[in-house]
Amino acid sequence: MTSEASAVRAVQQRVSRAWLFALVIPAVGLVEAVAHVAQVTSHVARADWRAAKNAVIDTVKNSGDTDGIVIAPRWEEPNARAEFGREFATLERMAPGDFQRYKRVVELSVRGETASEVGSWPVTEEKRFGKIAVRIRTNPSDEGRVVDLLSQFEPSHAGVTSGTADCPFVRVPMQTGNLGFGPAIPGVRFGCQNGSMAGITVIADLTYRPRRCILARPGNEGSPLRVVFRDVEIGKFLVGHHGIYAEHERNLDGAPISLEAKVNDQLVGRDTHIDGQAWKEFRFPTNGFSQKANIEFALTSPSAGRRAYCFEATTRGVP
Repeated sequence: MTSEASAVRAVQQRVSRAWLFALVIPAVGLVEAVAHVAQVTSHVARADWRAAKNAVIDTVKNSGDTDGIVIAPRWEEPNARAEFGREFATLERMAPGDFQRYKRVVELSVRGETASEVGSWPVTEEKRFGKIAVRIRTNPSDEGRVVDLLSQFEPSHAGVTSGTADCPFVRVPMQTGNLGFGPAIPGVRFGCQNGSMAGITVIADLTYRPRRCILARPGNEGSPLRVVFRDVEIGKFLVGHHGIYAEHERNLDGAPISLEAKVNDQLVGRDTHIDGQAWKEFRFPTNGFSQKANIEFALTSPSAGRRAYCFEATTRGVP
């Protein structure tokens, strides 16, 4: 290449770089400006949250825990809980085993989002407060009255045995879990001599949704952990879910965990949770039993290890 050609090439490269600089810098600035506008315009005013809170309170204040509350999108849940407080943003309403147990659910939709759990349910009422819509959705597959067994998980209605030994009911300081180390270990629980236990907590399932459930360590085939509920109102079905804390399940290398359910000592169903199944439903028919009966769950695993297993159950279609 001649010196003249080299000089021309150098000039062309400098011109190209200059044009590139002239185009890229404004483009970056435009992207930043658009992002800023999006952040400003998507912000939900505090007044909107307060107005939505009052609407939700008016809806659920006389329903006990028979109405669920769901937030869309999910990452807005901390804002909703902070605004509503513990009186209305209860774990029973916002972290149930499923929303199918409710006759209706209050959906807080932020910027037009829809919760996947109830997105197909018909909207019977909707009120808007700025960027928040408060929707009342009714369950098209309502199964009738539901009894949540977790509401009866205390010594007067429940008991726990590990093998043949009863596990006493204790009240000790709660142990909080950290990322990767499991959910909070409840201080109010049935504690067993062999280190096993059963108590109500909230876990993040494999999809990182919060689930209120009974944290338990299954035994082996010869010495299962048994959880018994006494004098439960029986309906058409015994419906529940079981799963493992997300950080303990996501590697897909744990042993299966089996749940066996009996009503008045009669087997009504078995279900096995295998890693990767996330928050898994079980459903056992119970229509042939008297209105009140004892329900027993036997939990076993070839190797429960240090994994956090949790389950919950309801009776549905109760007269």
